[in-house]
Amino acid sequence: MAAIAKTALPQLYSLRTLSEAGYGSIATLRRAIREGRLDAVRVGGRLKVTAEALARYIGEPISTGGEAR
Repeated sequence: MAAIAKTALPQLYSLRTLSEAGYGSIATLRRAIREGRLDAVRVGGRLKVTAEALARYIGEPISTGGEAR
């Protein structure tokens, strides 16, 4: 029997978990995913966000919608 290589599986977060942790509402997180600002994967039809994707998302500069001064 061949040995199976041990690999670290990525930590996955549901949108509800991220929302409850204060990263924005579920609608805000869905919008960020739709706009390509937050990477997500589908697992069993549900959106999940990796820890790495979350780190990139929260590291983004905040856009005020206006011109830079």
